[in-house]
Amino acid sequence: MERFVAYVNERPEETPLFFYHLPKTGGTTVDGVLTALAAVRRRSFQLLPRKIGMREAAFPDHLRKSESALVFAGHCLFGMHTELGVRVNLCTVLRHPVERVVSEYLWTCRFYGRAAKVSETDFSDYLDNIAVPNLMTRLLIGSHEIAWGATARAMEHLASFYLVGSTARLDAFLGALLSSYGGPNVRMTRAKEERNPAKAALAARFAETIAARNRHDVALYAHGERHLFGRADEMLAAFTTPNPDDVVVRTVGAKSFELGRLKPRTAAAPARSSG
Repeated sequence: MERFVAYVNERPEETPLFFYHLPKTGGTTVDGVLTALAAVRRRSFQLLPRKIGMREAAFPDHLRKSESALVFAGHCLFGMHTELGVRVNLCTVLRHPVERVVSEYLWTCRFYGRAAKVSETDFSDYLDNIAVPNLMTRLLIGSHEIAWGATARAMEHLASFYLVGSTARLDAFLGALLSSYGGPNVRMTRAKEERNPAKAALAARFAETIAARNRHDVALYAHGERHLFGRADEMLAAFTTPNPDDVVVRTVGAKSFELGRLKPRTAAAPARSSG
């Protein structure tokens, strides 16, 4: 069970969050934590179905100008947040393309009941015929097609985000959001954690091939490392007193979560020095 630490905030952010969930970046964990945040704030968490997020179905009128939702989330093309008709704070998580593509392959094999077929030959076939290259960039430019200047446009869009995190530092990303929005510490089960030993082997064997086919995503991730991921640490530095309350979140389905009761700790942790 992983614990995401929040700090006491006397003036929590009220602007709704819109989480652009990029596939296989740790987004299900983010969904679970933000579900707990919304529940503690007595607001709703609205998950946008994939067909709506990919503009394959009409945006539902009941979500426009919603006053109850604190969090909107889903696999969406960039720009979907404008359908809401209200101001929102955008957030997302990027993952190194090599790790993301390997994780996507292993998830796909598990989902379709073909985990026994995982191999270098099968993965090579996946790269050649199934994997969508530069998926993060496509989603962040709001288009299924990569066009000239796509990386620059994705970077421009990310500049408007409230917070951009990385899968490698999900603790800082979620800690910053929980603290900014007045949330509790969240303990979340890791039932969906991928433990397949093939992950590291495939990443090492195909790293150059994956990077070559995902040049836009590689550049986007490098941009995040240089300019975006550090923002979470900057936000956390503004807080000093750890929150004494924990919420336990358990995954009970692909997009379903079970929340435990708020559990005060027996003794408050010492405040962090701001000096």
